[in-house]
Amino acid sequence: RDRRESIATRIRERKRDRVVTDPEQILCAACDGRIDTLFVDQNAELFGSFYHDTKTMKELDHAPAGDPADPSHDLIELALAQTLLHQGQVFAVETSNMPVDAKMAAALRY
Repeated sequence: RDRRESIATRIRERKRDRVVTDPEQILCAACDGRIDTLFVDQNAELFGSFYHDTKTMKELDHAPAGDPADPSHDLIELALAQTLLHQGQVFAVETSNMPVDAKMAAALRY
């Protein structure tokens, strides 16, 4: 809990340049293994496609239909999974406990 609060304060105060809240930047960092700690709003939704080769994201205004040919995903889940895959730490919190007003916020390793 102390570590979570310490990282939340770092994000809130935007200490250092290694804090990001932009979903596209977070997805890039997560897939590259650069996220130390990721906060996600457990009530938020973000659907779309992320293209790692071009480091771009396309957001949808609705959930994917489930068609296997559809490249759309839950992008928050993708960021969360990639962060864990690369040994980062994830905190899924209520909206009121997010360190900033965003769907996701990340403290980067580098």
